[in-house]
Amino acid sequence: MYKSVGPDNVHPKVLKECSESLSSSLAIIFVKSFITGSIPKLWSCANVVPLFKKGNKLDPTNYRPVSLTSIIDNTKVISINHCYDDNKILQEDINRLVKWSEDWLITFNESKCKFMYIGKKNPRYEYKLNNSVLTETMIENDLRIFISNNLEWKYHVNSAIGKANRKLGMIKNSFEYLDELSLKLLYKLLVRPHLEYGATVWSSFWKKDIGNLEIVQHRATRIESLRGKSYEERLKILKLPTLFDRRRRGDLIQMYKISKGKDIVSFHHTPLNFELERSSRSTNCRIRRQFTKSRIRHHFFTNRVINDWNSLPQWILDKNNLNIFKNSIDNYFGF
Repeated sequence: MYKSVGPDNVHPKVLKECSESLSSSLAIIFVKSFITGSIPKLWSCANVVPLFKKGNKLDPTNYRPVSLTSIIDNTKVISINHCYDDNKILQEDINRLVKWSEDWLITFNESKCKFMYIGKKNPRYEYKLNNSVLTETMIENDLRIFISNNLEWKYHVNSAIGKANRKLGMIKNSFEYLDELSLKLLYKLLVRPHLEYGATVWSSFWKKDIGNLEIVQHRATRIESLRGKSYEERLKILKLPTLFDRRRRGDLIQMYKISKGKDIVSFHHTPLNFELERSSRSTNCRIRRQFTKSRIRHHFFTNRVINDWNSLPQWILDKNNLNIFKNSIDNYFGF
């Protein structure tokens, strides 16, 4: 919203503040652009500013050119392989992507294209892109969340803790004295988001990960005015919940959004516990547990949220406003 204007000289804040007035006109342009396969000339231009992503700063390919026109990015091809022939099908899909990129003059950066095997019994097979063998990766950063091939979250948790600790250190070194209000404001603004980003996806069930995450908040709340207070007492004074309870709250909010159709989640196989049960009196949003032998699946979002979700009174589940639902679960659970 506060970024600089582009070649069309329209400031993003104007689009934000005047969205209701401009939406009809922009909708007409978008529809015409979609039908004709073209875009306004100014929309295809941009003040290109190279932004460093990661890797070697001397490599020009590691910089992102900012553009006003959306392009396909972070392309993924996913396949569930049960036999050798399934691997061939995946390779054919990759070949089709290459053909598409050639037709549209968009080339894939082969050095940054990788593949990941998930599952112990996954048959190993070499995949190629333009006759170049793709490199296997064990851990990959996907939209700031580190995915590992064993589907555990230790690496991501440690990465989040490292970022949060660096921010916390910056705050503590910048102020000789922090009162309770200032600490709470800076912590919630600069530190806690690193510990909660995408938590519905990665929320770890390992006690060590849970404890290590909590230690960051434990350190953050240690200030002069709260000297001698226990961690629980400091949280009560600062009116902060534990990070574990914050993740529980996030799970409930996400399930609410899914149940109300506010968020659409495309499950490959709809879990049994995601089917809404019906009551003769009213729509009952209780969910059933999916029984599984897999430890990872057992602690997956749709399973771990069940106890908290099913304990909610019906009057809370019937709320149609997200903010009212949040306030209701905060009061009910004491978050």
